[in-house]
Amino acid sequence: MSSAVCYHFTTAASTNLQPIRAAQTANLKGFSVANVATAIYIKFYWYPPTAASTTPTVGTTVPNLTVGVAASANVSQSFPDGITGGGQLWVAVTANAVDSDSTAAAPGAVVTCLVE
Repeated sequence: MSSAVCYHFTTAASTNLQPIRAAQTANLKGFSVANVATAIYIKFYWYPPTAASTTPTVGTTVPNLTVGVAASANVSQSFPDGITGGGQLWVAVTANAVDSDSTAAAPGAVVTCLVE
């Protein structure tokens, strides 16, 4: 059994694309977001790298999971059995919910993910 690891970051005025887990399978056990002034959308990608692209492209690659967080809200969600996907786990934060959005998110939201 793997040990769960916390991955923590604060959003910048960008899409905030970051790798969370480099393993070829990743189990998302939960997340927590402390948001700021505007709504944001946390997008999770289980992305198997290819010769053509080693990372997902925000706005082009369809996220596997999108979570909306209202302005000035705190959200926590746990998944006791986890959500597992094939491929490396990446996270992005955008200003809009639509899969094709690549609008920069507002800076200052604090995102914490718990992964195995």
